[in-house]
Amino acid sequence: MNTPHAGLTQEEVSVFAAHTPDSGPTVYHRFSDGSWYGYEDQMAIFHETFTSLRRTRKGAWISVYGVERFVLDGEGKRYAYVAEDAAWQSYQIRKRRQLQRLAQQHDRIARVVAAIDGKGLEAARAITGDITLGKRLVAFE
Repeated sequence: MNTPHAGLTQEEVSVFAAHTPDSGPTVYHRFSDGSWYGYEDQMAIFHETFTSLRRTRKGAWISVYGVERFVLDGEGKRYAYVAEDAAWQSYQIRKRRQLQRLAQQHDRIARVVAAIDGKGLEAARAITGDITLGKRLVAFE
């Protein structure tokens, strides 16, 4: 017998049934941060909501500032979430990862500055070879 949900697990059928066109649009949540023009010294956390435009078996299309974007349903990383608490957890994870990346960049830049600080161009050539050729910096401690 060929059913509309053939090949889907019971969980997938439940998710699909909860988001069929008959159930109406779904609201998705996303948290972001930034500041307002003229108030750059102040930080704000924004809670954005998006309404699904149309659904598929795997997710939904939402409009993000006039541009359509597909959002997957299920587990894992995505742009926006149906559950507000999942969106908040995602925001926290994104900010921790961003801090890790920035800390690594800071450490790398600090090592470069320490290696070149107060040294002239000749010292730089000794480290890099001929700068005009664009050779890579040697590893330094």
